[in-house]
Amino acid sequence: QDDTAGDHITGNISQLNEVEKTFTINHRLTVNYTNTTNTPVLSNGMPLIITGTTNSQDTSIFDAKVLEARAPIVDNNVEKVELEGFITEFTNASHFKIGDVTVSTNLQTAFTGNKRRDLALNIKVEIEGYIDKNNVLVAEKVLFLIANINSHKNRSTLSGPTQTFTWNNVNAKAYRLRIFGKNFTDFYSQTFDSNTTSVTVHGLPESSASILVHLYTLHGDYWYQKSFTFIGPGTIPSPELTSGQKAGTFYKAPPKHSLGVL
Repeated sequence: QDDTAGDHITGNISQLNEVEKTFTINHRLTVNYTNTTNTPVLSNGMPLIITGTTNSQDTSIFDAKVLEARAPIVDNNVEKVELEGFITEFTNASHFKIGDVTVSTNLQTAFTGNKRRDLALNIKVEIEGYIDKNNVLVAEKVLFLIANINSHKNRSTLSGPTQTFTWNNVNAKAYRLRIFGKNFTDFYSQTFDSNTTSVTVHGLPESSASILVHLYTLHGDYWYQKSFTFIGPGTIPSPELTSGQKAGTFYKAPPKHSLGVL
């Protein structure tokens, strides 16, 4: 079993209880380190990187697998915090929770991988920010942990009918690549394990028509979708007009499922 698998939390220890094998991280979340191995000597104020999972019976407790000491991060006496996990309570994009930690965003928050409006319940994100006087994690950066195709720029023209698509590894349970053909029929669909981040697809349409590609990321029981459009490598034909009609092809858009179980 890979001990590095799981969610990651970074912060400083407080309320260390060596008898119960617990402590508080970032003044909010209780960490149980009963089942860790090679545990460093702990002390209040010590900065740690913690790998583990939220307790299934009590979401206010984080069950640690690995504890790693880290160098403290200091910026004008403000403690920097990193938190990775699923959004477990969602009021709006400015106010939500990850486990028992309340998170807020503002106009200065930077978003990577998706937009502010894409925040929602059960979305997995990584937050970088600081704890304010109300014990709220103020997000300076929000990273959506949804895989992104990095081998091809969205809306670019493909070089030929054989293409190798690659995507970034976001520690998901699985990935799925789905390519639609004419009239939005399935041209290609395959699911990959968590260690696979590329695939070569043959026989792509050689016309200049648009090719719709969906990349799915599996976190927990949910698939998260990101859509891409590419242009086939064929020559773009000259438009022709017939009396009373505009040349062109129209397709009915498929249902949009940004979140669901496939």
